[in-house]
Amino acid sequence: LELYSAHPHHAARSLVLDCSTDLNPEHLREAVGHCLVRHAALCLSFVKTTHGWQSVQTDVGRAIPFTCLDVTAVKAKAEDRAMQAAVADIQAGLNLEMGALLHVAWFKRGGDRPHRLWILVHELASDRQSLAVVLEDLLLAYRDLEKEMAVTSQPATRPFKQWAERLPDIAALPAVRAERSYWQRALQSVAAPLPLDFPDGSNRADSVATVRIAISGRYTQALQEKVSTTGTDIEVFLLAALLVAVGDRTGTRSLTVELEAAGRELVGSADFSRTVGPFNSRFPLTLTANADDSQQAIVRSVADALRAVPHRGVHFGLLRDLDESRDSKLKSDCEYLASSRPICFDYLGALMGDEPSQESSLPSVGLPLTLVPQLCVTRHSPEALRPYVLDIQCYVADGALHFLWHYSASLHSRKTIVRLAEATAKAVQSFAVIADS
Repeated sequence: LELYSAHPHHAARSLVLDCSTDLNPEHLREAVGHCLVRHAALCLSFVKTTHGWQSVQTDVGRAIPFTCLDVTAVKAKAEDRAMQAAVADIQAGLNLEMGALLHVAWFKRGGDRPHRLWILVHELASDRQSLAVVLEDLLLAYRDLEKEMAVTSQPATRPFKQWAERLPDIAALPAVRAERSYWQRALQSVAAPLPLDFPDGSNRADSVATVRIAISGRYTQALQEKVSTTGTDIEVFLLAALLVAVGDRTGTRSLTVELEAAGRELVGSADFSRTVGPFNSRFPLTLTANADDSQQAIVRSVADALRAVPHRGVHFGLLRDLDESRDSKLKSDCEYLASSRPICFDYLGALMGDEPSQESSLPSVGLPLTLVPQLCVTRHSPEALRPYVLDIQCYVADGALHFLWHYSASLHSRKTIVRLAEATAKAVQSFAVIADS
């Protein structure tokens, strides 16, 4: 939230799906109400105090945050603009001090175009896994309501409050505090930032543009087979490719990225797998390689750097925000990291594959849903400043590896980002077919 302190109300994650069949809006509305009752984090409100934002549980007996909009009368070319404008209005209406932190919109479209389900959840109430949980509970409740059955839910897991209350104790553990030296060294070895095409430009949210690129199914399958035979995470190959592409752009193979740390396992053996809340945090990772390194050597270097991160980075946010030791320099070093314009990278896995055997990170509960990945972004107030110069998402859909490069058109030309995206894709293809060593 501190990254968007000037416009904190409108930082919302989007989950957008097309549906080839019409859904009953009243049943959808009622299903949204069931989600609010089930997940306390969605009903939080926040009060600004001298010590920051403080959460307060609100009553769910308010109007259900659901919008149904018929855009069938709108010309086909204007449908997207109408839906985007409606979502912008919904987002502008989010208010931390009022709650709720969820809003669901159903758009009825004309012709043979699929209808659209748009879910918005504030960042203070969600992480990526939370969106999948909300979607599944929404669809399960809808299915039961359609069948005129009592709404059933998946077994509940521990409430988010229990997780949050344990964080100060975890941050104070000697083993966790011992990681400070690693993170201080990491923050002092941040790579030089990516050069800007327009140095005087602004990185505001309203300047965002996106480049999409995909790798063929043949190379995607080859990469997946290499992951299987070598036991190396696919993220290693993707980051190695990004290191090569950015290195060719900057002239030095050194790159700092921020990766997501999943914090649901922080609290011992407690199960938070189906709990909605902001469990995630991010941590910096600097990757380096020599100009004459072989592809195998680059992959090993990236794999070693990832393995060296203590506990996959889950303690970094704790030490930055909750460690009260006077000798800690993490906060000031993090300010330097922010000024260095890091790159945000996320590998999202398989998204709603069209083959029944394909593992997917999102449920469909038997409905004909198709994810719209380019719209599944974290949306902010247009005036908010973005924390990253590049925000790169990678996922597998329909058997192919896809990249979304979100950038500021006020900082980089589209030509520059297309070249970077194509160079990364080419490097991924090369890594997919190199001989194992």
